[in-house]
Amino acid sequence: MGEQLSYCNSLDQKMQKLKRKLKDLSSREADVNKELEYAESISLKKRRQQVENWLKNVERIKSQVQSMEQALGERRLLGRVQLGKRVEELTGEVTQLVDQGNFPVGLTFEAHETKGDALLTTKLVGQTFQTNMDKIWTCLMQDEVLIIGLYGMGGVGKTTLNDIAKLVHLDLSNVDDEKKRAAKLAQALMRRQAIYVCRRMGCQVKIKVKPLSKEEAWCLFLEKVGHGIALPPEVKDIARSVTKECAGLPLAITVLAGSMRGVDDICEWRNALEILKASNVGQDDMENEVFQVLRFSYWSLNDSKVQQCFLYCSLYPEDYKIRREELIERFIDEGLIDRMKSRQAEFDRGHTILNKLENSCLLEGIIDYFPHEKKCVKMHDLVRDMALQIVIVSPRFMVEAGVGLKDIPDEEKWTEDLEKDSLSNLENLTSLLLRECDKIEHVPSLAKLTTLRSYLDLYAPNLKRLPVGTFAKLSRLQYLVVYRSSETSIVNGEEVASLKKLETFSGQFYEVHNFNAYVKSLQVGGPSNYLLQMGLDDPDLTPVESDTFDKRVILKRSYLSTSRGGEDPLLLPEDIEFLYIQECNDVRSLCGIPSLKNATNLKACVIKKCNGVEHVLSYYSSSSSILPLQSLESLRLAFLQNLSDLIRCDTAFSRSPPSGTLACLKEIRIYNCPNIKKLLMPGLLTCLQNLEEIHVEDCRQMVEIVAAASGEDEDEVEKNKEGLGTIMFTLPKLRCLQLWDLPQLKSICPGNAVLVCDSLQDIIVRYCRKLKRIPLSLPLVDGQPSPPPSLQIIKAFPNQWWESLEWDHPNAKNVLQPFCHFTRYV
Repeated sequence: MGEQLSYCNSLDQKMQKLKRKLKDLSSREADVNKELEYAESISLKKRRQQVENWLKNVERIKSQVQSMEQALGERRLLGRVQLGKRVEELTGEVTQLVDQGNFPVGLTFEAHETKGDALLTTKLVGQTFQTNMDKIWTCLMQDEVLIIGLYGMGGVGKTTLNDIAKLVHLDLSNVDDEKKRAAKLAQALMRRQAIYVCRRMGCQVKIKVKPLSKEEAWCLFLEKVGHGIALPPEVKDIARSVTKECAGLPLAITVLAGSMRGVDDICEWRNALEILKASNVGQDDMENEVFQVLRFSYWSLNDSKVQQCFLYCSLYPEDYKIRREELIERFIDEGLIDRMKSRQAEFDRGHTILNKLENSCLLEGIIDYFPHEKKCVKMHDLVRDMALQIVIVSPRFMVEAGVGLKDIPDEEKWTEDLEKDSLSNLENLTSLLLRECDKIEHVPSLAKLTTLRSYLDLYAPNLKRLPVGTFAKLSRLQYLVVYRSSETSIVNGEEVASLKKLETFSGQFYEVHNFNAYVKSLQVGGPSNYLLQMGLDDPDLTPVESDTFDKRVILKRSYLSTSRGGEDPLLLPEDIEFLYIQECNDVRSLCGIPSLKNATNLKACVIKKCNGVEHVLSYYSSSSSILPLQSLESLRLAFLQNLSDLIRCDTAFSRSPPSGTLACLKEIRIYNCPNIKKLLMPGLLTCLQNLEEIHVEDCRQMVEIVAAASGEDEDEVEKNKEGLGTIMFTLPKLRCLQLWDLPQLKSICPGNAVLVCDSLQDIIVRYCRKLKRIPLSLPLVDGQPSPPPSLQIIKAFPNQWWESLEWDHPNAKNVLQPFCHFTRYV
């Protein structure tokens, strides 16, 4: 417990440091943007490409920090140590960007003057707008470009860009008919929002008009609200918040600023902000001009199901990154997607709907990079306000997301036409979610819920008791979550097994006989998607590594190889794809889990904090069974204090393990295993022909990555020798080699051996001071070494280590030097 508290405190301190650094970076970003805007507005100065790249990197790092904060809020955590290191990496990157933001040669340069009329008689605010103007102008100067398609959400500035054509006096009256038609098509496209229209019309260039950045929006607001008149100091902060509610839409900013022009009473400004935050913007000019444009995108969907899916997204809090997979699950369970022959077909339909909403610019497609890459969608703030205005009328939802709700809303808010009216009549309930309801300790009998056919989620950590026979009458149930309940709320394995229509099940068991009862039922069929946890919960939550698999088992603080108190040994499903083992100390290797020998479809395995584990696999001639793990693709080992070998075997298997062993393995990741000295034995390399990634981190006794050959391996080694006696180890698909904090590491390959890795892209070596050689086989061109064909980057630290390396060829260092970047952060 003390160690866990230490991790938590340390992590909090690191996060606070990261936020302080990010605040400094944001301040510098704001200053740079203001300087750029001023310089670009008064002269023919243009920003330097170095500055543009810096601003893009700032946006990228801010997005990554935001993703991490959201993940922390949702408790989607990696291991504490890994998370702390990731925070340190981000802090380092932020610090580096702050240093790079000085720009000693200046932000801009003088652009050459070009002849011609001014594009606009009024000033346009925003680099985003200027960038789009430049793109359009470039296209207009190219004779081969006949159709330009502009798309983007309503109010973002497409019509204003259309006005540019008029102001440049673009006269197409004397051109041939083909160009006339092209111009008309382009004009029609500018009145639409959807990218798919651009595709259908055969646009050669498609330009998405994006919202303004925060500073660009603020500059536009100031211009429209006062034409240079300064706002009173007490109003300025409120005005910034008001501008933020317009979410970068020029049309919304212009309309709102016009309505606030001349207002200097702070009470009126506060009232305007309150109205906007409450989504009551559906009035006066905002209603007539902004929402009228936004609603056009909604009504143009022409599909009631797609419209309902769009409105459903408004139930999520403002600025929330919604995972596509999670959202589609909700669509299916709410009946927004028609029943199809399989769950996969329904998911395909869901992705099609989300793509349509993205292409119509009603949703924004984004990537959540933390803790690993996930496709998400996000609803623009003003678009969400428009959606909430619609759902107030029909269909009726009550939306209280993001308002800090502590109690159930007052009775007068529960009108009769709310979807779904189920508080007074649970018999009509089709879905019930109690997710993260930390204070719920009891639930009533669910026997009446005979129509509960789609969704039951009891993800309540303090639930003390489940009524007897809870699931027996829920025969229609398709989705069931009973997870992280207290130890007293026993899940009956046989009762859950009786739910024959289950397609997704996530449950936590505390008794082996209940766990085994459910696992046995899977032998005759069961859910296509399951997550089974056996054992007590702890501060480490469901591992994020499991997200990409359908059939998962998590074992925590359980007995795996032996029975206890007369119970049978724990069973594992034969079709398991992902196995996570934590703090299970009664096994020395995976071979000590009897039921694992039938798990021929196991794709990924994580073993963490199991002090009994000495090796992953063991092969002895006296053994009656072999566990080759021939389908395993990912192996992750962390905090294994007594791990000494990846594979242990006797002389019968000393040259090579049994055929097929780890034949599909793509990645090996080892963290904080202090006693392992050698990772791979030479005979195993012939089995690892699909290996793509090797990550070894913080293993204090690691000496060799590929171990030196034993006496019994000499004959095999001789077969791999070249004329000069060089031993060749071939890993044809290896893409990434990462070695981090290995103070005793002396060699990657023994002696004069080299790695032949034609697919290698990334080499990362950090704090491996005793490593003296990078044993890459470099292709020879006219007798001189050349870079590996796929190599992209070498990240090394410290610099002195790189300078001290020994090379097999005198020109090898010069060949690799252009790929080398010296950084302590990955």
